[in-house]
Amino acid sequence: MIKKRVIPILLLDKNNLVKGKKFNDLRQVADIKTSIKVFSSRDCDEIILLDISVTNKKKIINFAFLQDLARCISVPLTYGGGIKSVQDAIDVLSNGADKVSINTALFQNYRLLSDISKVIGSQSIVASIDIKKIKRKYFCFSNSGKKLQLIDPLMHVKNCEESGCGEILLNSIDRDGTMKGYDINFLKLLIDKVKVPILFAGGAGNYNDIYKVFKSGSHGACASTIFCFTKLTPIGANKYLKSKNVNVRTIMK
Repeated sequence: MIKKRVIPILLLDKNNLVKGKKFNDLRQVADIKTSIKVFSSRDCDEIILLDISVTNKKKIINFAFLQDLARCISVPLTYGGGIKSVQDAIDVLSNGADKVSINTALFQNYRLLSDISKVIGSQSIVASIDIKKIKRKYFCFSNSGKKLQLIDPLMHVKNCEESGCGEILLNSIDRDGTMKGYDINFLKLLIDKVKVPILFAGGAGNYNDIYKVFKSGSHGACASTIFCFTKLTPIGANKYLKSKNVNVRTIMK
């Protein structure tokens, strides 16, 4: 049985860790290099690093900086931001990442997933999807939550799955940074319709929220705000989940 994973998501902007609420009002939290070292030492299962400055400002991926960050950690690293081609994916993996996360580019070209999969394998590809509820209906957004995409989220998820991604990262814009709990209702709409592992993000406020998202079928619980602004930690989450008989990795410390 696949073990459940607790995964910090770190937003990178101008080489700094930033955080906001509902994808807005971003503010600098800390130096990213220092932060990524701390998260690695706190026994998380992996780290997702999303460079929003590359996505929003059309900058070139800083491969040297990525390589420098990758040297600081001892857990698997997923990198997203500005990946638009097979070569971009190859270069990201060559500079220290274990997986690539792709979001905005998929709305123009699902074939990108299959093309990348043929070269690096589907196990190294995460399709990242940002969703928001408007008038009781869910929609996809791209460009770090700035651009509405007129496609049904479930159809988009299925297209990504069929095109060759190994995992799907779902991020609720409405819950992002609120610490009010995950949008379990949306997760339940699609969990039985998708075969690849689902990672869910947006809204974790305590360990029980993480427990609930796992009980609803998610393979990974992604969080940022609780790990940046409270005393809660990935290792604490794992211990709590273990006490609830969730199949998580055994803590060695």
